[in-house]
Amino acid sequence: MSGEDLISVKILGREYRLRCAADERDALLAAAARLDREMRQIQSHSQLIGNERVLLMAALNIAHELVQLQRANDDLRRRLTQQAQNLNRIVTRILQEQEDTS
Repeated sequence: MSGEDLISVKILGREYRLRCAADERDALLAAAARLDREMRQIQSHSQLIGNERVLLMAALNIAHELVQLQRANDDLRRRLTQQAQNLNRIVTRILQEQEDTS
């Protein structure tokens, strides 16, 4: 099967069969479980909205969380880069001072 698996996921009680790369199986199962949890939580707050709207709201919630995590990751990356640059300057200065005293 050329490295692909056929897996089944259940979202809001409905089963979907999907193909995915063997090394992505666990991630896809986790993503489907996350989507199912999010949709069930939204659906539990209002039984009057349809599945399409529940899916849209779940997708927006997950996308919003992703954007927040990406922003936090970008901020962390900037801070780590700045700290690495500061450490590089300190090491360079110390090495230069040692050369000057030799």
